[in-house]
Amino acid sequence: MRPINKGDVPMINGRPKVVSDYTYWRGDLLARLGNYCCYCNMPLTDGPEVEHVQPKNPPQGTAQPGSILAWENLLLSCGACNRYKGNRAVSPAEFYLAEHHNTHLVFHYIRLDHPSKPGQKACIPVPSNDALVNPLKAKETIDLTALAELKDDRGKASDLRWNLRHDAWISAATSERNWRDFGHLYPDEFLEDLLQKAKATGFFSIWFNVFQDVPSVRHALIQAFPGTAQNCFDQNANPLPRNGTEI
Repeated sequence: MRPINKGDVPMINGRPKVVSDYTYWRGDLLARLGNYCCYCNMPLTDGPEVEHVQPKNPPQGTAQPGSILAWENLLLSCGACNRYKGNRAVSPAEFYLAEHHNTHLVFHYIRLDHPSKPGQKACIPVPSNDALVNPLKAKETIDLTALAELKDDRGKASDLRWNLRHDAWISAATSERNWRDFGHLYPDEFLEDLLQKAKATGFFSIWFNVFQDVPSVRHALIQAFPGTAQNCFDQNANPLPRNGTEI
């Protein structure tokens, strides 16, 4: 999961922007973060949803301080993540959240045979074995938006994140082989094509992990995905804990 920093509230005529409807933040969020879900990192190709971190109608006794319409409370989400999260109140103490942690370090991604689709592969996140990662908190984060869900649908809504994530892995792995074979000989031209593919398929962390031995590509990926939290990576593009001793 890509760590993000969407920056301070947008300004209008020198004053912080205030909205009467949460959808009025959509354009600002897209400009700051790109068209990617802030939970699963899937590209939002159609109808990106503005998601309330703290829900519009929180369960009794779970309301958090602050306005539900505030810039600080809104993110971009795909339909699947928004549906699964639903009306649940969240906090950085309970979950690894992309605005508060280096969520790239929280998970790694595994490929597996789809249990109900013979011949098809899926790709899902699992908790990282990094010593700084709390495995229970990581699992709760996966469960929050069902990031490891392998079903195609839930009611009438489709969920193909497992499939799109695997497509991104295939594309990244192919690009990495091509980089080793000939791309490093023409880095500028090859990198331009690689970044176009990465931005089109989404899933930043998959691309970042596949190119773990190529700092120049990793640096380029950090810059190519808008709103990636710069303080989560060192000068060699290695991921860092975001909050001192906590990821």
